[in-house]
Amino acid sequence: MSINFLSNRSILKGVLARRLLVAILFFSSLVTLALTSFQLYLDYNININGLEESIEEIRVSHLDSLGQNLWHLNDDQIILQLLGILEIPNIEYIKVSTPEGDGYQVGKMPETKNIIERRYKISYRQNNETFVLGHLDVTASLVGIYAQLRDRFFIILASQATKTFIVSFFILIIFHQLVGKYLEELVSKISKINIGNLSSETEINKIKESPPDEIDQLLESFNQLQSTLLKDIHKRELVELRLKESQKMEALGTLAGGVAHDFNNILQGIMNCFMLIGTEVNDKSSAAEKVNMGNILCERGRDLVNQILLYSRADSGHDELINLPPIIDDVVNILRHSFDKNVHYDIEIFYQSGFLKGNATQLRQVIFNLCNNALYAIKNIENPTIRISLESKSIPRGNHYNLATGEYYYLVISDNGYGMSQEVQKRIFEPFFTTKEVGKGTGLGLSVVQSIILNHGGHISVNSVEGEGTTFSLLLPISDI
Repeated sequence: MSINFLSNRSILKGVLARRLLVAILFFSSLVTLALTSFQLYLDYNININGLEESIEEIRVSHLDSLGQNLWHLNDDQIILQLLGILEIPNIEYIKVSTPEGDGYQVGKMPETKNIIERRYKISYRQNNETFVLGHLDVTASLVGIYAQLRDRFFIILASQATKTFIVSFFILIIFHQLVGKYLEELVSKISKINIGNLSSETEINKIKESPPDEIDQLLESFNQLQSTLLKDIHKRELVELRLKESQKMEALGTLAGGVAHDFNNILQGIMNCFMLIGTEVNDKSSAAEKVNMGNILCERGRDLVNQILLYSRADSGHDELINLPPIIDDVVNILRHSFDKNVHYDIEIFYQSGFLKGNATQLRQVIFNLCNNALYAIKNIENPTIRISLESKSIPRGNHYNLATGEYYYLVISDNGYGMSQEVQKRIFEPFFTTKEVGKGTGLGLSVVQSIILNHGGHISVNSVEGEGTTFSLLLPISDI
């Protein structure tokens, strides 16, 4: 394991790491003191028992010889023997006392009270008769034992403290590697997060253990939470955008509806005037041509007004159960007989049994407008093709279309025309926005289409690549009947 990160003290930066270190040291210190005390207690008992055995060995080994030397009054041997006993560790004072009052002693009586004293009777046996010649007093000091225990205490304490420090620091390193650094990264990421900068870059990646540990689960939960927030924020932005568009289109619709009604009345008056003038001029005169041109222009104006009125009240009309395939067939037949005969129509109807509740006239206009736009896009290209496919599609709960759960018609109308740029696609459903030349488009066709689809509880989207073509995808709810 590499520990080159120790130089910047990153391990001890975290409060949790410091608390862990203090807890480890405190607990280890208590354990060390307890174990040291227990070890010293055992050593004390061993030393005391050893001293007791040494004193007992004096009784066993020296009393008989001392009795014999006292009987024969061999002073030199007695002193020599007592000096030998004094060489035994922790024996400080030896005294032989006799009934006559004189005696022998070697060493010095310890001044401390921490001593062990033993007295043994000295006797001598002759002719089956035992004579008591005196007593042997042995005094052992515990000072040496205590000094040894003290020295051992510091040695044990130093060794245990060293081991405790090494083990504690190793545990801290492991904790930092497995937990600490990910918690620090998590805190850093969370502190920098706000609604405006959520992205996949703020995810925390870790080499997953097998099986996953708690840190894996924590980081996975954080990443999932962030992903969920991203999705929710995206959904909220879409809803806000649609709400703004809806409000804008509603305001435009209201305005357009009022203007269109007044303009329609004006056009009707102008058309009546042209009709009266037409009855008074020669059909072959230049004035008749101008009257006819005026009527044509009024008709175009009335068509524009009708489109504006349809846009302003896209929810008008009665609802009925509609089977979509026949409407598609009707529109395609009209297009085939009324427009360029070189256009190839690729029609694929995969679903025919369903019905939707809505306005057939409006839905027919939706298909016609989309196909009419496709015809304009494939003008002057080789092998012009319009593809129309219809199938059913199940929409689950929580879908990105923001639609109700259920079965839907999935209608796709595509062409192999010039396509559109991303900038144009962003504005394609805006009222009065058009890419056609002046006089060839009002910019209301796709706005009307979108209004009709939304009012039928559906969804419309566009996907286009410049030079490859355009695809409109529609979803319309199938009625349960």
